[in-house]
Amino acid sequence: PTTRTNPTTPAAPAVTPNKEALKDVTVKACGPDGARHVRIEGTAHNPTSAAATYGVQLVIKDKAGTPKYYTAASASKVPPGATAQWVAATSAPYTSGMTCAVTSVSRN
Repeated sequence: PTTRTNPTTPAAPAVTPNKEALKDVTVKACGPDGARHVRIEGTAHNPTSAAATYGVQLVIKDKAGTPKYYTAASASKVPPGATAQWVAATSAPYTSGMTCAVTSVSRN
C-alpha cells in the first residue's frame, strides 16, 4: 500500500518517536515532481510479528544543509515481515541540491 500526504509546515508535528522503528524506514527518492514541488518516496519494513502503522517525520534541506521545510508521510497497516511504500507529495518548491531525511518515526 502507498499512502500520500501533502502537509508542508515550518515545524514538524509532534509524534512519539520510536528509535527501533527508525531503522525500518528508508528514503528512496527526493526530488521534483511535475510541478517542481519536492516529492519524497520511501519504504517502511515491518520486522515485528503484528501489523503496524508507521508515521514518518521528514525534513527537506537546501543544498547548504539548512532545514527549510518539514513534512510527514505514513504507511498504514503494514503486515508482519512486509515492506510498504510511502510518499510525501509536498507543496515545497524544489531547488537544485535539496536533500530529504527522516527525523523521527512512530510505529503503532
